[in-house]
Amino acid sequence: MGAQEINRAVKQLVRGVLEDQSLTDLFYGTVTAGGVRLDDKPLEIDWELLDLPEHLKEYQVKVSGEMRPEDDVVMVEAVDGEGRGVQVQRIVLNKALLTVWYEKLLPGDRVIVVRKQGGQRYAVIDKLQREG
Repeated sequence: MGAQEINRAVKQLVRGVLEDQSLTDLFYGTVTAGGVRLDDKPLEIDWELLDLPEHLKEYQVKVSGEMRPEDDVVMVEAVDGEGRGVQVQRIVLNKALLTVWYEKLLPGDRVIVVRKQGGQRYAVIDKLQREG
C-alpha cells in the first residue's frame, strides 16, 4: 500500500468518525405541546430531552405581601362565584404558590436549538421574535 493510499484511508476513517460523533448542530424549530419540532427534520424533541435557558423556564414561588388600590401596583380584576365583577379593596398573600414565567414558550413559538455532541440532548438557545 502506497503513501497516497494510506493518506486517503486515514482521511476516510477520520471523516467517518467525525460523522458518527454527531458534532453540535444548530437548528430552528417550532414549539409544540410535547416539545420542539425541528425544521426540515421528521423529529419532535420531547421536553425531557431539552435544556432551557433560565429566562424561558417556569418557576413556582411562594409570595407573601399585601396590596391595596392606593399602592398603584397592579390592576386586579376579580369575579365572584357567579361571574360578576367585584371591586377589590385589598389583597393579602400569605405564602401563596404562584407560577411565574419570564418569557413563556407557547405552541407555535419559533426557537433556536443546538444539538449537543453525541445527539442525545438538545438545548434551546433562545426564542425568536414573532412576526407581525
